Amino acid sequence: MRTTKYSSLFEKKNDAFHFYVKFITCITMGVFLICLGIWEVAKYYRIKNLHTEMTKCYVKQYSFCTTRCGRLSKCYNEQFNVTYKIFNGSHITSWIYAEDESKQSHNRHKGSVDTCWYQKTLVTSVIWKADYRLGPIIFSGIGILMIVIPMTAVIYSICKNK
Repeated sequence: MRTTKYSSLFEKKNDAFHFYVKFITCITMGVFLICLGIWEVAKYYRIKNLHTEMTKCYVKQYSFCTTRCGRLSKCYNEQFNVTYKIFNGSHITSWIYAEDESKQSHNRHKGSVDTCWYQKTLVTSVIWKADYRLGPIIFSGIGILMIVIPMTAVIYSICKNK
């Protein structure tokens, strides 16, 4: 079968169109992953920076349930009813929730005492610690790669054709 110069030109335009669709999709997904990573890191620091007052929490009640995280992993959702002393000497009772934890808190059970952090402006908001997870950083890293690699390929192809 003989190809004409018109069909070859159409194929080149079609290939270029598909390349740019893939390129823009990759860049868009990269930007989304970077934004997701930044959002999660900002959320971590917001929680960490609000809970600045350290105290000791006495666990009055403890309960948990197991859930599935992914296909094979087992996670724990835990609830701790705690009492703690705040800056003015008052005793506060509140709840600490730990969701989707890969390990159960064996050291925190009814009757145990552990360090916790509360907000000075909202003393009923209390946490054990602000968990720092690597997921947001990994998302941002993948997002950066999804932008850098296609951009490098485009710049290389432009320089190669000159």
